[in-house]
Amino acid sequence: MQNKGAVRAIAIIFALIFLYQLSFTVVTNSVERKAANNAMEQVFPKDANRQDIAVSESIQNAIAEAMEKRSMDE
Repeated sequence: MQNKGAVRAIAIIFALIFLYQLSFTVVTNSVERKAANNAMEQVFPKDANRQDIAVSESIQNAIAEAMEKRSMDE
């Protein structure tokens, strides 16, 4: 029980390291979500209806994924 302060200090240090590492995940998810939304917006403009586009859904999804990957590479 004499090392209670050291245990707390180590726990706080680990918590800070954990939060620092978690911040990268949050930022990455945010950027990937924006890229996916941008790609879907380019494939399916807001003023167009999905039924108006005469391309199958699997091809549309492939196009959106390719555009998302391209925007992530830039």
